[in-house]
Amino acid sequence: MVKEDQLLYKAFVKVFDEGTEHQKITIVNAMRMEIENDTITSQTLIDLCLTLLRKETDLDFKMYKEMIEENLADKK
Repeated sequence: MVKEDQLLYKAFVKVFDEGTEHQKITIVNAMRMEIENDTITSQTLIDLCLTLLRKETDLDFKMYKEMIEENLADKK
């Protein structure tokens, strides 16, 4: 499972390094929905997503980052 996790993390980073804005938004929106539905359990993956979002300057990404952080805070 660890090897699969590493591949997933690398794929996320690759999308944020080389992907289009639409691809990035698709990934982030999927993450947001997974977190809201409690179907994602990997704190490492959530942290990676938030770290990648912090590097983005576009308003859409800041909005998604805030939504994810608020959702995580509500769950605590």
